[in-house]
Amino acid sequence: MTSKSESTIHTEVADWLRFVERELEEPLVWTSVVNEGRRGFKTQAMIKRHGMRKGWPDVTILHSGQVLCIELKAAKGRLSPEQRVVGDIIQRAGGFWAVARSLEETQECLTKWGRNWPKLPHQLIFSATR
Repeated sequence: MTSKSESTIHTEVADWLRFVERELEEPLVWTSVVNEGRRGFKTQAMIKRHGMRKGWPDVTILHSGQVLCIELKAAKGRLSPEQRVVGDIIQRAGGFWAVARSLEETQECLTKWGRNWPKLPHQLIFSATR
């Protein structure tokens, strides 16, 4: 089996969070930062002027008065120095921060942080057949 790209993992996590938003009976706000890929000089300069911060996690979730941040990486992806610094600052400020390499790892992090959110229907079917 080939490993998934970071973009594919990002899409899977976003699809799951949309599902969770619909299923939860409590407020949940999340956003995703797409800070990778090639852009023209003008676009990159505009994004920086607007406040794009180097190292900010891919997914930020606000739930029950807490900030939960996930940095998504492909199987062989590595954290940049800026990502490590931002992760440390988030944690020192009382937020949660972790690196996940799949939808399942993302779900495990959130469960560890007290969020036992619903799984996607295909995940339930797959886990029941194991």
